Amino acid sequence: MTDIASLAREVAALEHEIATLEDLQAIRALQFKYGYYLDKCLMEEVVDLYAPDCELHFMGSIWRGKAGARRLYVDTIGKLFTGGVNGPVDGLLSDYLQLQDIVDVARDRKTARGRFRYFMQGATHHSRPTVPTMPPQWFEAGTYENIYVKQDGVWKIGRLNLHLSFRCDYQTGWRYALAGATGGRPKLFPENPTGPDDWRPGYSDTWPNAHAQPFHYSHPVTGKTWSFGSKAAPTTDERGPSNAELDEAELASRGAAGLAAKLAELEDRAGILADMDAIRRVQFTYGYLMDKFLFNEVVDLFTADGELRHDGNVYRGHDALRRVYVDLIGAMYTKGKNRPVDGVLADHTQMQDVITVAPDRLSANGRFRYFMQGATHISIGESLMPQGSLWEAGVYENRFVKEGGVWKIKVLGLHGSYRVDYQAGWRYGTPFARTVPVCYPENPRGPTEYHDGYYPAWPKAHLVPFHYAHPVTGKAWGGKPWGRK
Repeated sequence: MTDIASLAREVAALEHEIATLEDLQAIRALQFKYGYYLDKCLMEEVVDLYAPDCELHFMGSIWRGKAGARRLYVDTIGKLFTGGVNGPVDGLLSDYLQLQDIVDVARDRKTARGRFRYFMQGATHHSRPTVPTMPPQWFEAGTYENIYVKQDGVWKIGRLNLHLSFRCDYQTGWRYALAGATGGRPKLFPENPTGPDDWRPGYSDTWPNAHAQPFHYSHPVTGKTWSFGSKAAPTTDERGPSNAELDEAELASRGAAGLAAKLAELEDRAGILADMDAIRRVQFTYGYLMDKFLFNEVVDLFTADGELRHDGNVYRGHDALRRVYVDLIGAMYTKGKNRPVDGVLADHTQMQDVITVAPDRLSANGRFRYFMQGATHISIGESLMPQGSLWEAGVYENRFVKEGGVWKIKVLGLHGSYRVDYQAGWRYGTPFARTVPVCYPENPRGPTEYHDGYYPAWPKAHLVPFHYAHPVTGKAWGGKPWGRK
């Protein structure tokens, strides 16, 4: 019995460790989905991410409960940006990049804290009126120090604590940004039907004034807590007993056979976490290789029958992938060299991963965001990009498969949101030039086939369907794919 009890203790500790890592991934995905919903002004879906007793803290204003969240997102932001439409509208850009996550799960696994950064690109196209109180096009950034709660086994946002760092006009930039981009004492609810429930003075101002949102965690090397202007948050070790301490007796009661079955289950759950990390590594490697025009190595990330799908074009198999990456893109930007070249910039930043691994662990879906800066330097004497310097962004909805224990790209579903001149910005962007292509072999560099089913780019509204269900309601995405041709 002593051996069984000892083994049960080790299994309980292992289960707690794996479950905590699963919690961490679920919280990352929750926050990243929050960003994807905000991108497309899906305010109803945003509100559903919150716990019933939630709080939202922003610029000293506090909204409480789902009713308060609805007043902010649906009745205020939604009406301001889309006129009340729950979804994207033509000529409105509001990309909320979510990145740089640091998540700590409490020992009892009922609460967690997370720090994230957001970086937003906003604009109204010149073809439509501007959003009241907002610049025609702008940058915005800040940090979240959030609290998450697990209710009935589902992670939800308990408190969204958003600290705005800056908001500035695109043309003038950060140098001329004004402090207090928003703020001041508001009229409260119910005097203001869409107002916050409370307001607390003393909120630290935005750029150019110095400010720092306290970290919820201690320094990772020195262990010192952060106390800039406020008491440091409690560490995860101070928040209740580990569930492992509560599970040992139950596990021991299962006997040796029961413990063996539990270990097999834990091995599979740990394997799924490892799969997610491996898939993330494949996609992020894709971005690093694209940065440096290593197109032969890009092709090697795909299965033998792998596909690139972009703008209705389908390139299937390694020969076809070499046609697009090496013979088309490579010839255009590096004149056939499989390496970085002087004076050409094409940084493909990859972020905001939401990965779903199939139960058999042989396939997976992944949604990722890319944000690209491209340019040809003036010193090389010719512009290899029509805009000279450009911004480009979009999302991937990809399919991955495991072959021989190695994860590879089965389908890279690339959906560009915009490509705009750096000087003019998004406000004067035009849709990607699209024509029905001549397919291979008639066109030696053409796609394998073409499907008239792409998503139009900025300034047209579009939404690439989510492969995943809503993380709180569990509803599969059933909305229309805005803008699909």
